[in-house]
Amino acid sequence: GVYDGLDQCPDTPKGMPVDEKGCPKLAAMKETELETSGMIRLTDIHFQTGKDSLLADSYQQLDAVAQALGDWPMLKIEIGGHTDSRGSSARNLVLSQGRAAAVRAYLLAKNPALSPKMLTAKGYGKKRPIAPNDTPENMAKNRRVDMTILNADVFKKELEKRHATMSSAASDSLKK
Repeated sequence: GVYDGLDQCPDTPKGMPVDEKGCPKLAAMKETELETSGMIRLTDIHFQTGKDSLLADSYQQLDAVAQALGDWPMLKIEIGGHTDSRGSSARNLVLSQGRAAAVRAYLLAKNPALSPKMLTAKGYGKKRPIAPNDTPENMAKNRRVDMTILNADVFKKELEKRHATMSSAASDSLKK
């Protein structure tokens, strides 16, 4: 939907919703991640150091997640908070729980279509690193929020239903 000369993201997959520059819309990217992996991983959510207060530079990412999750009201999502290895295990567990709860509260406030029953918050502290905690870059990867589908069977059925509906609609339009 964007002319080649104006398209700033020419490798966008066909059919993905794009903005006026031809780049994928953030909410669509989050929804695609959810559909393909069963989770949304956010490594760019920031909090005040040592606290569970969200920083404003996280809002755009969280707004996109709130929008994407609004299309899936039947899902049960765990918001998992993770920290790097600095500090005590007990402190990191409390911190990660507070951060997961802060993300949950933000998402619920941002999108009234989201039900409190849909989202749970759990802190994992430093128990589940995705990279060694040996460099600042790797430590940053471990400070993350993972949103994982808990009822994958319901998600799979709904996804199949939506794909069947889309295929049927495409078939009907070809017949016309």
